[in-house]
Amino acid sequence: MEELIKNIKDLASQIKQALVDLKIKDKEKKLIELREQMSAPDFWNDQNKARTVSEQASDLVKEIKSWKDLENRIKNLESLAKDKQAEELLTDLDKDFKNIEVEYQELSQQLFLQDEHDNLSAILTINAGAGGDDAQDWAEMLER
Repeated sequence: MEELIKNIKDLASQIKQALVDLKIKDKEKKLIELREQMSAPDFWNDQNKARTVSEQASDLVKEIKSWKDLENRIKNLESLAKDKQAEELLTDLDKDFKNIEVEYQELSQQLFLQDEHDNLSAILTINAGAGGDDAQDWAEMLER
């Protein structure tokens, strides 16, 4: 049980650091600003701008919600694990911890993709170059 509590605390601190690194507080402020823009009476006069603002707000809501939910789940798990009566729930707590850990691993990819252009598409070209049939086969495998 002590090891599980230690692992939960470690993951909680990683999640807390991720919230800081992702600047979730700033994104919440930005979301408030976007919602204020969206509530303006003349918001839909410029359809392109309205669509862009709506998409930004939607993306921010998804990101903020997923990280805040993860933070709340790990806090709840931490408080349950500290409870003396939770000894009998050890397998359930461990299962919940592993689920949260998997979700954190999936979300942590966002830590690497924070720049302005990271959400844009890219064109990738794979050329075999020199190397004959082996290079061509390798390029075809990569292309799949």
